[in-house]
Amino acid sequence: NLPFRVYLSMDEYKTALNVNGSTHLNVYFASWSLKGLATFPWEKNVYSSLGGTIVDTNSFGVPGKLDELIHEFGHNLGLWHVHHGVSELKCNDRCRETEPSLELGDLCSDTLPTIQNRNCRDPDSTVRRCGMGPFKNTPFRNYMSYASGNCTDHFTPQQVARMHCYLDLVYQPWLTTMKPSPVPLVPKVVAATVTSVTLVWIPGLGENVYGPHSECDMCLEDGSLLQYASSARAPSDSKRKIHWKKEEALGPPDAELCKASRLTWMQENDGCSEKCYIEFGFKYIIIPQRISIWVVWEAAVGIKNVKFYFVDGTTDFLGPVKAFCDMPFTARLNYNKKVKKIRVYTNNGYVGIDAIQLVSTPASARVCNSCRPTKYQVIRNPKFPRPVYTSNTMFTDRSVKRGANYSYTIQVNIGNKKSTLSPSLYYYHGQPFCGNGRVESQLAESCDDGNVHNGDGCTMHCQVEKFYRCKGTPSLCYRYDGDGVCEKDEEGSSLRDCGFFTPPGYEDQWPISVSGNPQHQKMPECPEDVLIGAPSRFQECKNNADLSDVWQPCNINFFSDNDYWVKLYFKRPVIAIAVIIYLGSDGRTYDSPENKFIFIQLIDSNNQVTDVERKLMVVCNTNPVHVSIFHDLSKPFFKTKGIKLSLSSANIAIAGVRLRSSENFDPITPENCGGDEFYNPRSQQCVNQTCPPMLCEPLVIRNSVISCTGRSESDVCHISCMDGYQLNYALNEVVCADGHWQRSEEISCLPVDCRLPSMVHTTFSCPYGTSYKKHCTFTCNPPAQLKGTNTTILCEANGRWSMVDAYCLTFCLSPLPRPHAQLMTRSCTHGIQQAGTRCRFRCKKGFHTEGLHTKRRSLHMTCRENGQWSGRRCARVKCATIAPEFTRMYNCTEQNYEGSKCTLMCPGERKIQKIKCLQKGIWSSNFKMCHFPKTSACPLPLLHDHRLRKKNCHKRFVGSTCEITCNSQMFQPVLPNMNGTTFTNKDYNVKLTCTGILRWYPNPSDITCKQICQVRALKDGWCDSSNNRPFCAWDQGDCCLSTVRGGKIQLVSPTCSDKCACKDPNAIENNNRSK
Repeated sequence: NLPFRVYLSMDEYKTALNVNGSTHLNVYFASWSLKGLATFPWEKNVYSSLGGTIVDTNSFGVPGKLDELIHEFGHNLGLWHVHHGVSELKCNDRCRETEPSLELGDLCSDTLPTIQNRNCRDPDSTVRRCGMGPFKNTPFRNYMSYASGNCTDHFTPQQVARMHCYLDLVYQPWLTTMKPSPVPLVPKVVAATVTSVTLVWIPGLGENVYGPHSECDMCLEDGSLLQYASSARAPSDSKRKIHWKKEEALGPPDAELCKASRLTWMQENDGCSEKCYIEFGFKYIIIPQRISIWVVWEAAVGIKNVKFYFVDGTTDFLGPVKAFCDMPFTARLNYNKKVKKIRVYTNNGYVGIDAIQLVSTPASARVCNSCRPTKYQVIRNPKFPRPVYTSNTMFTDRSVKRGANYSYTIQVNIGNKKSTLSPSLYYYHGQPFCGNGRVESQLAESCDDGNVHNGDGCTMHCQVEKFYRCKGTPSLCYRYDGDGVCEKDEEGSSLRDCGFFTPPGYEDQWPISVSGNPQHQKMPECPEDVLIGAPSRFQECKNNADLSDVWQPCNINFFSDNDYWVKLYFKRPVIAIAVIIYLGSDGRTYDSPENKFIFIQLIDSNNQVTDVERKLMVVCNTNPVHVSIFHDLSKPFFKTKGIKLSLSSANIAIAGVRLRSSENFDPITPENCGGDEFYNPRSQQCVNQTCPPMLCEPLVIRNSVISCTGRSESDVCHISCMDGYQLNYALNEVVCADGHWQRSEEISCLPVDCRLPSMVHTTFSCPYGTSYKKHCTFTCNPPAQLKGTNTTILCEANGRWSMVDAYCLTFCLSPLPRPHAQLMTRSCTHGIQQAGTRCRFRCKKGFHTEGLHTKRRSLHMTCRENGQWSGRRCARVKCATIAPEFTRMYNCTEQNYEGSKCTLMCPGERKIQKIKCLQKGIWSSNFKMCHFPKTSACPLPLLHDHRLRKKNCHKRFVGSTCEITCNSQMFQPVLPNMNGTTFTNKDYNVKLTCTGILRWYPNPSDITCKQICQVRALKDGWCDSSNNRPFCAWDQGDCCLSTVRGGKIQLVSPTCSDKCACKDPNAIENNNRSK
């Protein structure tokens, strides 16, 4: 904002030129550091003077850079860089592209993933990113790469399709032809009988018949109007505000979900007074039938209330809104009057609102009356006897003959305007087609489930979807990963179904002993022995891991040098070829989102340490972490007996570690064979040539099937377990050496474990365990009742429990009468009610639904899963508190409740002022202040807390105010309430008023200073020690298992064990202790 700067910002430059972009794409030229910058079609400025494309004057038209404008046009039409999914996203981003995809990266599956590359060739083979590489057959000649103009020469078909979609969907005002968009794909056959065939097609991607920015673009098929806010007002926004302006909440949503995006409106401060709201206006005043609000940050507890202002001067409230950041909050409305504006109140200053949408009733959307419906003409060859029109995207031709040839095209009709014809479908009646429920080999189908829907395992083209398998005719498709059945081709890929996999020719070992740095060990909080053996195959890598299943450093001292390490030792020293690390957490937290690292060292038989990986970045997306071991051939080989892992952060959690070696590679043992010995590579031992060969005893392992080549030296036995049993070790072969089966004592077949079963409203008892052939029985948790008779389940051979023949169902008794309310739902007056049942009550006269507007008298009680009724209650209608300057000057019959009569008599006057609290919750009139001598004034406020100070207290006559605040910004003034607890004044001051009796209200001597609460950390699911105190309502439930959102306590810091304990006296845990 300096007045003498010699440059313009991009927005200032475009604003100064002020070239409208509503009907065309603007191209700007500027001398700057970037080659070009384009507006994407989903940005809100796409039609304004701030849209368009800027290119550098120094590179435009220069040989070798001629295609840069084409590159920017690609962005204008919705294309990302071809390297977007690799170079422009973080390694842990869920949208990172590891293989060609329509859903990740640049959203085109005909461009291979690549790193950013300015050369006209593939990147060097040494280039790596996020564990990916080398990159081959990359699209460096694509216009959306960073190669020079002499190299780039094409868009891919999918890129062309994406650009056409945005032209039809977004840039209709730029199109010069006023024709309906055509049906873009060939119609598809979905059903056929002897005398009929049914076709479906997708509609055109736009209408484009009413001209630029027509209201018809906002009209839905039923005649209702869909509109976003066109104006906004936020009193808290300052003129100097740079980010999170109110304008960001206008128009359709464009912010990234679940992030504090600058494309949203935020209050942007810690406090939230009555002015913490944003008010929306709409272009068309309509009767609403549906409202949607996009809250992308602080969504769960962000919206305090939604207020509707109607054209007749009345208002109504929607009440508190519990939204989700990844989807809009949507509610149906039941109004019969037009809305003028909507005000959204927020609970704190960091609620991100991206957009608000209203959908009208069809009758109130008069602007849609002139919009013509879309009709589809089905054109056939041979022709129909008369033209065929339909408003649906499906048509059944009932005049076909078997073996006859037909062609079908679709034409879109809107009013008297027609689109071009769709591509033609050529069909002879009786031919096979995708969707007929039979897998047709001549059509190269891999499945056919009898429909043409994607997402059910079999695509609309009758191909099996990723992660699915389909069997039978018609095909039954299922998601195979995680179904509990280990299929043959899953052995190396599905940990959940098949357990830990060791490739043929390799051997894996799990640790048999573990030791961590004693400075950061504290029993029983972080025992190292959880790393002994294999971890649970159901273990997941996440931000806050369960410490009962993983190891994580504890006893953290942030003021000392933190040396976090753990040493893991294995039964047999081997020549290591790989280390596999299973993560419990990658260490990323809300307060520490940066990358974390592990340092790996090998410990040999002589306790010498060799570095393997100095800085290995750990990310949950790449769990488990495979680290290959490369041996220096200029040095002797060594055998590894242990591994040392050093962690860069105490937030990293380890679930398990595998040491991998080769079964047949051992260059050390042959060197130690004596003169009368030879090395047997099969048994990997030195064998004495002079001794007679020894036979091994027959191998016996319970619950197994054994197949052996013999019992002589070097013979092999292969072990497989019977149904219902599984090997306890990755090794399934043993070798006969020196008369005994090598390491056979380590192998056993253990029964599969079905794990403890779970079912709603039940308690299971498994006295004999949960393994194969064991039984469990269940009982219903009161008040749930049993439906069925058989309460026993059996652990079966596939590791799953047998089918349950009974279940527990929760009921509620008929709801008890609600105080001051009448039951309106007849079905709720008698008998028991199932969980989820809602019963409607109506508050009696003089009462209203608590927490809602005084006009709202209806409330609902819901039968919950615990067999209890929950819902709002009726509260007496109350009027606003009388102004504080009248404190102790008046008398009321019933405080400020409806019907209360209040009187006030001024000193020296005979006339009594009377007001009454009306049924609507408003006073009949307001008191008028008495006349006092000009010398009448309140004394200076007397403060007892030395941390307090007075502010703006120079006026002390009746009605004047004085602010009390704390000296430190980390504290705020508070008053004791009637219950002895304290409340928070979110303006960080207390306002005193000089009353008519010449005393300050409230009493200044009652004010004290308390440390402020971290508002953003309240009720966020993480226990914060600074908020775990009465003043902050015990972190609003985050530190107790019975009150935390999500049912699991998550500690902000692993060191706050005592300060983060459950201290809320009203929590169930503490109530149980007191009993």
